[in-house]
Amino acid sequence: MKKHVSIADFRFNSLAKKYLNQIIATNRLTYGPFTKKFEAKFAKIHGNKWAVFTSSGTGALQAGLAALKAYYHWHDGDEILVPAISFISTANIVYHLRLQPVFVDVDPQTFNLDPQQIKKHLSKKTKAIIPVHVLGLPANMPAIMALAKKYQLKVFEDSCDAMFVGIKGKPVGSFGDLAAFSTYVAHLLPTGVGGFLVGKNPQLEKLSRSYIFHGRHQRYLSIDDDDHNKLTSALKNRFRFDWIGSHFRLTEMEAAIVSTLPLLFSFGTISPKV
Repeated sequence: MKKHVSIADFRFNSLAKKYLNQIIATNRLTYGPFTKKFEAKFAKIHGNKWAVFTSSGTGALQAGLAALKAYYHWHDGDEILVPAISFISTANIVYHLRLQPVFVDVDPQTFNLDPQQIKKHLSKKTKAIIPVHVLGLPANMPAIMALAKKYQLKVFEDSCDAMFVGIKGKPVGSFGDLAAFSTYVAHLLPTGVGGFLVGKNPQLEKLSRSYIFHGRHQRYLSIDDDDHNKLTSALKNRFRFDWIGSHFRLTEMEAAIVSTLPLLFSFGTISPKV
């Protein structure tokens, strides 16, 4: 009997309905236990120390690049290398943050950024590379990381189109300084809308969480941060915004949905052409 494999389709299973009913019963829609639990699981699976659940892969990309720009004190007009073929978000987020995308040719066999083309696009303003893992096929991360190390560049993996694959057992999203994933309904792990930003540097986590919360002060990023014994202090932090951010948060609903989906704990060992 042939098994039907659908494309861009999603069906609620019984566990998802159970979790959603639990959320309705508690009236807790904002950042809470479902989100926290799945962030920790997603980070571990992808070889990182933390994950931030966002409203989209684009939101994860923008929050991550904003955090990198702020943390490393990049200037407006600094250059970010991006592949010439990718979804528009990869370049758009660079423009949004007043940086300059520099388009690098791709390998015609994989449509991923060609490491051999990187050197000729470097300048004194080059700060980072955003390789994209296209259609589930990892970019040549060993070669890209070697060049990034040589020229002291940051690497931000756009993994919105790939999950649960890797190179020699090392998962996509674990090579660079940061990585962004998408959980849009047409992608591999769907929540309807959504995305993840993952990384290892705790300072980048704090900045990115602040960014997706309108740039709010890092002491108040959840209603759990309310100090009912010190109401004046809580209100001061709640309405303090340290920098220009945006709104890229999701609800417990989406976290509950993704918590019910099967995760693959072993990665493919796709070897990109060197």
